[in-house]
Amino acid sequence: MRPLRVLSGAGLTVLVGSLLQIGPPAVAAPADQVSTIMAPAAEKAGDETDPEALRAAIQAIIDDPASGRTVLAKAHEALADGSIEAMTYFLETGRSIAQLEDDRARVLEILGAPETGRAEEAAAEAALDDGSQEALTYFLETGRWIAQIEDDRADVLLILGDPDTGPAERAAAEAALDDGSAEAIAYFLETGRWGPRTEDNRVKIFRILGDADSGTAVRRAAEAALDDGSAEALEEFLQTGYQAALWEDYRVETFRILRLAAPGSALEQAAIAALEDGSFEALRHFVEEGQYEVD
Repeated sequence: MRPLRVLSGAGLTVLVGSLLQIGPPAVAAPADQVSTIMAPAAEKAGDETDPEALRAAIQAIIDDPASGRTVLAKAHEALADGSIEAMTYFLETGRSIAQLEDDRARVLEILGAPETGRAEEAAAEAALDDGSQEALTYFLETGRWIAQIEDDRADVLLILGDPDTGPAERAAAEAALDDGSAEAIAYFLETGRWGPRTEDNRVKIFRILGDADSGTAVRRAAEAALDDGSAEALEEFLQTGYQAALWEDYRVETFRILRLAAPGSALEQAAIAALEDGSFEALRHFVEEGQYEVD
């Protein structure tokens, strides 16, 4: 399962209107995280042959936090050159070329991120295959968020399909899917699942404590997790602590059987072999099955 990631508030806002659109719209006004194509008339103040007006327009681009690395580099080059020709070229042509490179780099960055899901990955690849500024901008401002909702819904379905998912977390997941909104699904993945999951984990640990077959080490570790009470402690016990404690109990039980085995017997040899192997599976097999299989 891919690392879970959810839609940001800004992304949800962008998405609300876009879900009603059939295909890529005309290039939208820039979102906070995306730089878009320059509109020359808006960028240039006053006479286009006025060096100060051109410098001011380029400086505004440099000061814009949305400007990407390539755009910034080309803007600084134009200012360093200082000629009307160089600055005008940047504002009318160079910035658009640099913007395309920056947006392409951003899409590649998203494509390479481990948290990027299948739908978002497919949308990113489609934008790169198209290669146009319009396609890249649409993906960055709108398309990726639509795809991310599809990926988030898939993550919720994976949680529901996991046999280890407890009843409280399962109910919260089903409620998110029944709601169906991007907000409900994102809330479940980011926040809503953890309270129910902790509740389920606590119930699981109490069941382990109530199992008559639970050994000393398992009981000690389970009680420590419950005494701590934090979501992290409960999760850690179930993910790793339980098996580590169970390994210790299997090892202790194997030594007990070894002490009672007749010298030179097959049972003694099987116990020694399990202890020499030392793995969880070897000790578990000996205690639960192997000791009964020897003559």
